[in-house]
Amino acid sequence: MIKIAIADDYKIYRDGLKVGLSADENMQVLFEADNGEDLMKGLETVSPDVIIMDLKMPILNCRWYLVSGRNCFFTGINLK
Repeated sequence: MIKIAIADDYKIYRDGLKVGLSADENMQVLFEADNGEDLMKGLETVSPDVIIMDLKMPILNCRWYLVSGRNCFFTGINLK
């Protein structure tokens, strides 16, 4: 089972990822966060195998996470 955390400030994007990933029985979304601070709080209680994170999030964006050594995939959508 691959344990996943999703961090993105757009709920519709998080929801879409969660639905798609949850369709695979080998993947489990442990939690979602809408900013970097909430992601850090979630990581205090669970340890996902993979984090899918937006490049530009409010409150602690992805730059702080690059040195952590975790498996992290970054996403980015320019809606402007």
